[in-house]
Amino acid sequence: MPGERLWVKPENRQPTRSFKVRGAVNAVVRLARQGVRHVIAQSSGNHAQAIAYAAAEQGLRATVVLPDTAPELKVSAARRLGAEVVIVPPALREEACLALADRFGATVIGSDAFDVIAGHGSAGAEVVPDLPDAGSVLVPVCNGGLLAGIAVAVKAADPAIRVIGVEPELAADGAASFRSGTRTAWPVELTYRTRADGLRAPVLGGRWPGSTSTGTWTTW
Repeated sequence: MPGERLWVKPENRQPTRSFKVRGAVNAVVRLARQGVRHVIAQSSGNHAQAIAYAAAEQGLRATVVLPDTAPELKVSAARRLGAEVVIVPPALREEACLALADRFGATVIGSDAFDVIAGHGSAGAEVVPDLPDAGSVLVPVCNGGLLAGIAVAVKAADPAIRVIGVEPELAADGAASFRSGTRTAWPVELTYRTRADGLRAPVLGGRWPGSTSTGTWTTW
């Protein structure tokens, strides 16, 4: 980016070393107030750690499903934070999570849940007052929760700011979806080619506030 200044928001300084704690805390606190006692999530590692952290803070039981390709650092961190960790092949993450939720009577917290997206939006709400002249905000894309939250917050403050999703070329289901206008899934064998293990989700989250539609996108 010749001639441009690039500011970095260091979310690695969060308690679980990623932005995921923003959404997890928001979702878990709200569920705890509703009387939920056991939460479960599937993750490549960062969302799992965040759920474990938030559940421990609220005194809830947490179970997290991780792929057998997850770095040991993330697996051990989730356990250290008090979560019960279940390891499965990457393609079975969601299926196993739903099955365990049914068995345990646990509440699933997806990384595309509305309360998670809203929590992530706090990052965008901090960007604009810190950098009121920002022309563009670049956001990493996995399942799209961070991108959605930041886009809503940033655009609400200043519609002129461009919000751009960035993802690995070897796990570019988001870019494919954007080009086609519909959610496009990539098989696990493609997304798992990238070394960016936190960005390997095979498809963008499909949940919309107040809707169960997972079809055509709307451009904002």
